[in-house]
Amino acid sequence: MRIVYSRAGNLGDWIVRVGQWWGPWTHCAILDGEHVIEARAWHGVVRTPLADAMARASRFKVVDVHTPDDHAGIAWARTTVGTPYDWWGALGVFTRKREWQEDDAWYCSEHVERALVEAGMDGALARWRDGMPGITPCQSYFNRFGLAP
Repeated sequence: MRIVYSRAGNLGDWIVRVGQWWGPWTHCAILDGEHVIEARAWHGVVRTPLADAMARASRFKVVDVHTPDDHAGIAWARTTVGTPYDWWGALGVFTRKREWQEDDAWYCSEHVERALVEAGMDGALARWRDGMPGITPCQSYFNRFGLAP
């Protein structure tokens, strides 16, 4: 599967970067042809033209993550379009007060990680320690190398 990692340079972006110890990425999305499927604050899960998503970014990188069935992961992500943004899950990454693996709402990096699971990535959720409050975009990015904490 192809994952787009990005940052925007706005105030919210800076807050997320500080919370991630100045990690390079504050957002991630699943590439779906000429679109991305992404969980966006204020919008929930949406399918956005790739050009629009890139126009919002001050920096981005497209990463290929090997999965057994990319199409299954993308098909699952398409079914989540219209789902609300997971504010409590996103805040839980920093407050450590919410179970992040809920199906009722999504923030960007938990959405990407779940799509990898649906694509058959062996042990994708096991990549994260029990009790972790969530997954940041930087953790998702670096974990593709097996470097997650």
